[in-house]
Amino acid sequence: MKKIITIGIIAMMLVACNNNTSSQPENEDKSNNQTQVENQEPAPDDEQAPEEDEKEEEVKDPFMITLGDLDIDLNAIVPQETLDQLNIVELRTLRNAIYARYGYDFETVRYKNYFLTQDWYQPTSKDVNDQITVIDQRNVRYIQKAAVAYERQAAAYLIPVVKSVGPDRVWAYINYGGQVILDYQYLEADEYRDGVAVINVDGKYGIIDMLGNYIIEPTYDSIKYISDATYHYSLEVGGAYESGLLDLYGNTYPSDTYINHAKGSQGLYLVEDRTSQKFGYVDFMNQEVIPAIYERAGIFVDGLAPVVNADKLLGYIDSSGQVVIPFKYTPDEGMIDENEFSHGLAKVVLEGNTLYIDAIDDIKINIGPHPGSKFSDGLAHYYKDGQVTVIEPSSLVRYTFDFTYVSDYHNGFAVATLGDLDGSEYGLIDAYGRFVSDQVYKADFNHESSPNSHWTQFDGYSARLLDAQGNLVVVTTEGQQIWIEE
Repeated sequence: MKKIITIGIIAMMLVACNNNTSSQPENEDKSNNQTQVENQEPAPDDEQAPEEDEKEEEVKDPFMITLGDLDIDLNAIVPQETLDQLNIVELRTLRNAIYARYGYDFETVRYKNYFLTQDWYQPTSKDVNDQITVIDQRNVRYIQKAAVAYERQAAAYLIPVVKSVGPDRVWAYINYGGQVILDYQYLEADEYRDGVAVINVDGKYGIIDMLGNYIIEPTYDSIKYISDATYHYSLEVGGAYESGLLDLYGNTYPSDTYINHAKGSQGLYLVEDRTSQKFGYVDFMNQEVIPAIYERAGIFVDGLAPVVNADKLLGYIDSSGQVVIPFKYTPDEGMIDENEFSHGLAKVVLEGNTLYIDAIDDIKINIGPHPGSKFSDGLAHYYKDGQVTVIEPSSLVRYTFDFTYVSDYHNGFAVATLGDLDGSEYGLIDAYGRFVSDQVYKADFNHESSPNSHWTQFDGYSARLLDAQGNLVVVTTEGQQIWIEE
C-alpha cells in the first residue's frame, strides 16, 4: 500500500555537516546562528555508519514524502536532480524522515514536535540501525553531500545592519568580513537563530534562511522567536486579532484563553491567562500543561523553572508542575530570567544575600549582599565596592576589575565599561577581562536603529556599538571594525 507523508514546504534549522555518514539522526545546536551538528542524536559513542550491505533488497512499495512540489520515494535512491531542487532545511527534513519512519525517538525538540503531528509517526526506539536498509544508507550519504554543496553557497555567519534610505531605515545582512550578503531590503531584521531570521517586508513579518529564501512568507503582523523552532505570532484575521504559536512549517496554534509570551524552552512555553493574569505553561500546540496559577514565571532549564507564588516568594517546579525547590527565596527585582538555571546553578536571594543553588537546593556559592548575574558561558559576575568580580561555577574568581558594567559572556567575550553607565564608553573584553583592542565605543541605548539596550546587541561574535562620532558600527571579537553605518 502506498504511504503518503505530506510535509509541505518545511523549515528546519541550518546545520553544518561533515562528510561522515551518521548512523543516527542529527542533533542540532541552537545557541546561535553558527550552526553545528553532532553525528548522532544521541548515541552511546561516536560510531560510524555501518558499511553498505551489497546484498540485493526486496522490492518494496513506495514510501512517499512530499517536499514542496516534489514527491520523493524513500524506498528508492533519491535522484541527484531531485536533491538539487531542495534547500538546506528540506534536505535536513528528508534525512530525518528516513529515521522517523522507523520510529526513531527524537530528543531534539524541534524534530519531536514536528513528527508527532504526523499520524504515521510512532516513537519507539533510540536505535533503529537494524531497520536501516542499503537504500537508506545511500540516501543519507547523498543527502549529506547535497547539504554540503548547498551550505557552501551560504555565509556561515550573518549580522543585521542598517542604513538610511530616504526617510526610511533599511536593514541588510553582512558576513564576518563586512561584505553585504543580503542587500538592504528589510524594514526590520532580527539576528539569525537556528539558521533562520525574522524579517519585516512592507510592514509584514516573515522568516528567511541564510540565502534569503522565505521559510515563512511575510504575511504576519508580528513574529517573535521563542525557542525550539517555535515563534509567537499575531495576525488580523477577518477583522479580529489572533495570536498564538507558530512553527517553521507554517502551522499556527492560536488561543482564546491565553496570551502567549515569547518565552519558552524544552517544549514548554510561557502563557498568561487573559482573565486572571497569572502564568502557566503550554505545549507547542498551545495546549495547557501546567495551569496558570503563578504571579511570575520563567523558562525551564535542565527540567526546572522559577515561579513566584501568591505570597511573592520564589520557588522551582519541574515539567509536571511539581514543586521541587520550596517557595522561600526573594524573586529578582528585574526579569525573573535571572533566576533561571544555567550551568547547573540558579541565582537566588535569601535574607538579602545572593546565593547560587543547585537542583537539589544546596547552596554552592554565597557572595553576600551584592548584586550578581546568573551564569552565562560558564561565568557570572557581581558588583562590590565599585568593582566587578567574575566567577566560575566552582566559585573560583576569574578576575576583579574596576568595571562599572559587564554584560553576560557569550563565546568567551563580553561588553564592559570603565565609565559612568549613562553615556559611557564601552569595549569588548575576553574571559579574563582584557580589552580586545584599544578602541572604545559608546553604548547604543538611544540609537533609533537599535531599540534594545546595547548588551542585547552582542551575540558572542560581534557587537553593535556607536563610535565617537555616533555612527553605528559592528566590531568583531578580534577588535576589528567590519562595518560602519552609511
